[in-house]
Amino acid sequence: LGLVREIGATRGHLHSSTISPATAFQTREATNLAMHVAITACELAARKTPARDSLRNRTRLARRAEAWMRDHLAECIRISDVCVALRVSRRELEYAFRSTYDQSPRDFLHILRLHVIRQALLAPQKDQTILEVAYAHGITHLSRFAADYRALFGVRPSEEAKRCAGEAGLG
Repeated sequence: LGLVREIGATRGHLHSSTISPATAFQTREATNLAMHVAITACELAARKTPARDSLRNRTRLARRAEAWMRDHLAECIRISDVCVALRVSRRELEYAFRSTYDQSPRDFLHILRLHVIRQALLAPQKDQTILEVAYAHGITHLSRFAADYRALFGVRPSEEAKRCAGEAGLG
């Protein structure tokens, strides 16, 4: 309502300045008021963007983080590295992953690494040991890696590698 009054006042000032050009003060005042109205309108238009914490924005953020993680799997990355790369707070990233994947970014990254390692073990390209494959995908704690791999896939990485090597020898 205040904006409507300001526009009406500006219209009146501009109309009176066109009738009698001798009123330079009113013209300057009308110009300042018109500028104020334009700035206010731009600020109000900018506020109509969706809130940062909307579900759609959280999903977008989680997908961007996933893509970044996939691109940097070979590196020893931390969640803080993801936050810095995407210019978001750790809490914002946590909320995004909880709402999109129902898990923390750290757990998501670890499971992502395990899946990529499993793909590498199932389709060996060259004579790589399990250790080399694990290190190439950012795993640093090998005993935890073996336990987590078994918990996720129901088989130890060494058993999976032997089975795949045996199937490759038969084919």
